[in-house]
Amino acid sequence: MRLSFEGVGAGSAQRVFFAESGYLVLPGLLPGSLLDRLVPEVDRWVNDGLRSRSIAACLGPGPDDEPPPVMELELPGHGELLAHEPLLRIIEDLMGAPFVFHHLHSDRHDPGAPGKPWHHDHEPNDRCDPGLTMVHALHYLGGLDGAIGSLTVVPGSHRRPWSRSGPAHLGTAALPGEVVVDALPPGSTVIINSALLHGRRPAPSPPGTPGTPSR
Repeated sequence: MRLSFEGVGAGSAQRVFFAESGYLVLPGLLPGSLLDRLVPEVDRWVNDGLRSRSIAACLGPGPDDEPPPVMELELPGHGELLAHEPLLRIIEDLMGAPFVFHHLHSDRHDPGAPGKPWHHDHEPNDRCDPGLTMVHALHYLGGLDGAIGSLTVVPGSHRRPWSRSGPAHLGTAALPGEVVVDALPPGSTVIINSALLHGRRPAPSPPGTPGTPSR
């Protein structure tokens, strides 16, 4: 079941669907004018090594691991994305208010990028209250067409207790009941309950790629 974005908030059917399934697909949520600013910022973040520097500074800071001179949320387009009113209205409708921003993580997945095993991204709150929802907004600036892999989710899995890695030992293998999101226009967003099992299935390698089995 795919529900499209309409208006500036989530309707009752969308709220029920999200509560039961743990995800909501919003095709074309981001306007082209915002995409025009975001795409070059992501390219800079990746190409200039700012992303790798930010990760190194967090994971194992040392004398040579200085944070980058600018963070993602300081980039104008990224800052506008964080405060994009239609997005905030939908999140408020889905999880209630007030809520707080947790983190921003930009990357670029080029054709042939590897997949990402099954996992979830839920962080326990300091009250250990399962009723406090955490969501992730996955923005696909260039859309999805199968060239960079597909988002895979297991509807309803957010209602079961899983470790962070979940069934990561299965890699990106198909799971019973999974939904594959592989066709979205540019500027689309998928909001997921952070406890939902999801992964990225790699796109098939183009014919003739070294190491690709032939038959």
